[in-house]
Amino acid sequence: MRFKTLLGAGAACLIWTGAAAANVEYGCGQFNIATYTVTLFDEEDIAEIRAVDLAGQTASALMRPAPSGSGARYVSDTGNSEFIEHQGNAYLFVLGNQLNCVVTAVTEPGVGADADATLPPWAGRSFGGNLRAGPGTNFADVGSTYNGQPITILQNTGVYMNGYTWFVVQLQNGQQAHQWGGILCAPGQFLQGAFNDGC
Repeated sequence: MRFKTLLGAGAACLIWTGAAAANVEYGCGQFNIATYTVTLFDEEDIAEIRAVDLAGQTASALMRPAPSGSGARYVSDTGNSEFIEHQGNAYLFVLGNQLNCVVTAVTEPGVGADADATLPPWAGRSFGGNLRAGPGTNFADVGSTYNGQPITILQNTGVYMNGYTWFVVQLQNGQQAHQWGGILCAPGQFLQGAFNDGC
């Protein structure tokens, strides 16, 4: 499958479990069939590239620091991907194709790699909107929620759209689907990738 070869043959098996004292996550958009994110782990001085395809399959690989004139530069062991941060701009190169990256999340020192205060599931609320069969508007519409509807938030998919991630949610009738984090919140919790305000 070509998706896995973009990051390297063993990329799908790699799981990064290190908790950084601080990290910065970048959303880098789409290339080919995948949406890309890069996380810089400040304390470890290493970066992780993650790709999620349309079916929700995830591949990831570590990128190590590489000599650079100025700014930060990280390269994967396979040489298939490279991340550059220079003068406030960030770029991801995948198989020679440039993606522009923007900061989507920052974990402050002492918070750890997971900024969520508790583990899922979370008692949440929807501001109303479509439910999807997968993490994106390109997936089938499988229902909707009304403003203020109680839901259970089961999982953050890590797939970004307009600065928010898609979540797996469950309705009171047991239906599970995906909903965009820009219209979700969890009262009393800070959920990375969700709207959070006005809950």
